[in-house]
Amino acid sequence: MSNLTTQELMDELSSKLILKSEENEILCPTCNGLQFAYRQQKDNGYIQGCTDCHNGLNYVCKHCGKSNKTDHCECEKAEQERRSAYNNIELEKNQKLFSKATKIKFNDYKGKFILENDDFIKDSDDVFQWLYDKIKYEGLSDEELPKFLWSTNPEPVFTLDVEDIILDKCEDGYDDMYSHLDTCDEDLLKAQEYLNKWYDKQGDMVNTYYEDYSIAVLLGDLIKEIREDIEKEDLK
Repeated sequence: MSNLTTQELMDELSSKLILKSEENEILCPTCNGLQFAYRQQKDNGYIQGCTDCHNGLNYVCKHCGKSNKTDHCECEKAEQERRSAYNNIELEKNQKLFSKATKIKFNDYKGKFILENDDFIKDSDDVFQWLYDKIKYEGLSDEELPKFLWSTNPEPVFTLDVEDIILDKCEDGYDDMYSHLDTCDEDLLKAQEYLNKWYDKQGDMVNTYYEDYSIAVLLGDLIKEIREDIEKEDLK
């Protein structure tokens, strides 16, 4: 039996390899499906894991034909397809939630809103202006406009309880430190009152808001009102 070089042995292994691939997959051109490759550096050779694939295969993008280590191609059409698939999933999820939600009219809702791609909570006036701009300046039809928005619930990010603060700090002190402190002292009680006043003055600034999927705020009447306002403005 003739002696084989390492590279020849690698080639023979890859020629006998049976690796199942899907329609959009090809054997990795670097390792030929072995998942490791032979490298030659000057007089020394070594074998290392293939850095151009995960499982011996490359994925071929059906849009641009480029092969990739994963099936996540960065070409424009592939990105559009992923975005469309995500939007369809979100739409289906929202439709299921909407079917079970309580529906109320926009003017009957007194809470806050979370608008798409906006980091800040909005009130009714903000939603009015948001839809007004979409209708007046973007020219969106009723079919292109949102049919509803989810109601929201506030949740405080933090509270200020003097006793809790002291108790937390006592964790770094001596044993049973908290029990030796006078937490009924008049000055401490006054401090809590001042903290409460300051906290109340902050209003919504101490809250973060989450969508409440049990209540959907319908926008149909508001959209109709905005369109009527725009028509009146155009007649002036």
